[in-house]
Amino acid sequence: MDSFLIALFVSFISELGDKSQMAAITMTTQYGARLVVLGLFMVTLSLQALNTFLGLYIGRIINLGSLKIFSAVCFIGLGLWDLKAIFNSQYSKKGCFGTKPLGVIIFTFILFGLGDRSMFYTISLAATHPIIPVWLGSTFGAVISDTICVLFCKTLKLAVWKNQIRLLSAIFFIIYGLTVYFASIP
Repeated sequence: MDSFLIALFVSFISELGDKSQMAAITMTTQYGARLVVLGLFMVTLSLQALNTFLGLYIGRIINLGSLKIFSAVCFIGLGLWDLKAIFNSQYSKKGCFGTKPLGVIIFTFILFGLGDRSMFYTISLAATHPIIPVWLGSTFGAVISDTICVLFCKTLKLAVWKNQIRLLSAIFFIIYGLTVYFASIP
């Protein structure tokens, strides 16, 4: 249960201000919240399964102590990368629209999900935790985060402050990475 909750929380936080979340908000205005959330769930379930198995494979070829330090460095590095992106304002504002909504939504989320923060966090967690709880936790964390954002923004018609949200998640990941790192040092 701890692995599920850790993965859920980490995935939830990593989605805040992420490019896929911004795409979800944009696509909701075109296709509606229900279809976007369905596409999000389908893609996230598949991609997180792939990420989890990558983490399992990595976990089998590298010893646990080294993996924990590697995982901590990944969290810190990605948090710093987010800070760099915030201060350089390098965000993708591209949307992808077409004539077959669910196919476009799925294709967009596959493209946006490859190489994003939640992918690396899921791989890192799966390398050191049981894979099924990590897979399910990371899937539901991402979908819940994106769904809340889509519904909140749609309902209240608020502007999204991407830099502020991303700054908070970057700080969280740096603190989490430092905590894991110092706990891993003998």
